[in-house]
Amino acid sequence: MKLAKLGYTPKWIKFNFLNETIFNEQLEELEKSGKDEEANIEHFRYYTFINWLESKKSISDKEIENYLLLAHEDEHQLMAGSAVRSLYLSPILTDEQFEGLKEKLAEFGDWTKKLIVREDLNRRLTKDELTFEFYQECLAYKNKFDDSRLLVTIIAQTEDEKILNDFETNGCGKRIRTLASKRLKKVTSKS
Repeated sequence: MKLAKLGYTPKWIKFNFLNETIFNEQLEELEKSGKDEEANIEHFRYYTFINWLESKKSISDKEIENYLLLAHEDEHQLMAGSAVRSLYLSPILTDEQFEGLKEKLAEFGDWTKKLIVREDLNRRLTKDELTFEFYQECLAYKNKFDDSRLLVTIIAQTEDEKILNDFETNGCGKRIRTLASKRLKKVTSKS
């Protein structure tokens, strides 16, 4: 196999991310497209990362290490960053693996800060009790990164009137304020 034609290294085979069948199918697809070998070949590697990840029900620490090594060594760091993002968002990670991956993800650049904070808060939203203090952490995230998705989740899940009332003055904007107001009406009508 001429792995370099698609930007692969022997480690892709060694780590069982790529096999001859997948490689040959990708090479044939490139040749059928009529494009030269430099035309977006990183898409093939991204597909291989994602296909490998989706084939797993669980993942070992060594497999995570290998995944990150392949990503770090890839010549197309934008694609590699997207592949690592997919790993970080994968539901197959244990809590310990998720925590360990936070530090390693930051090595891929400043763009990871928002993702790390958001996913940390998001995981906590699914596991921890929602307190007013935790809501304020999510509000601080929204204010720092201009991303309302955590607040929308909180509004949909909470019946805490104090939190829902706070949206009237927390500066989140009309759309979010309206969502919270509608939710508050539903909650108070149950009482």
